[in-house]
Amino acid sequence: SAAAKKHNNERDALLREYDRKKALKDEFSFLTREKAESSDPETLFEGVSAVLQAKTEKAEDPEKVFGKFTEAQKYIYTLYYFLEDTESGSLSFFFRNNGEPLTSLASKALCAVGENELSLIVEKEFSMYDENNEEVSVDKDEIENLDSEFKAKLQKQQVLNSIKTYIIKRNPGGPELPRRIWRLSLGDRESAAKHVSSKLSGGHLQYKSHLFI
Repeated sequence: SAAAKKHNNERDALLREYDRKKALKDEFSFLTREKAESSDPETLFEGVSAVLQAKTEKAEDPEKVFGKFTEAQKYIYTLYYFLEDTESGSLSFFFRNNGEPLTSLASKALCAVGENELSLIVEKEFSMYDENNEEVSVDKDEIENLDSEFKAKLQKQQVLNSIKTYIIKRNPGGPELPRRIWRLSLGDRESAAKHVSSKLSGGHLQYKSHLFI
């Protein structure tokens, strides 16, 4: 039937994504300077992110694991979900669908990789979503303006190039290159496709059905 065919196609797509993520994680579990410098910026970013995500997703207490990350690791982890959400949605979409620590780290992470102009826009919008900031209230018109400004100025390839430079300089896997990042094993491919991966948000896990690593 059409419904069964659709279900099988969706399942096959999930398994292909699982395989792709697993391959990336395996490829970048050991990262050398030469490997980082020779890698395509987006592939390098996804690979390092896959290693970090696997570390939190398999932990009983993901927030605790995240808290032990180095500053560079936290920034790369945050930027992955930030770019994913802002590219598929908007800047406000990211803030509406995430919580601490990701929301407060986004601007800092952009600044760290050298994207200062984008960082300032993100910081302005974050102030309206920050529950601890009583001096700034939510202004829908201003949020729309900031969303539009961010969309107009976001150059994804430029950001990816900046992230690559940051990874080479700071090595989110350790204090220096070359250095082992993590060597992690994945569970059964079929059973993994039945589960969803997660990201940190406001002290609890938000589930996303499209990442299987």
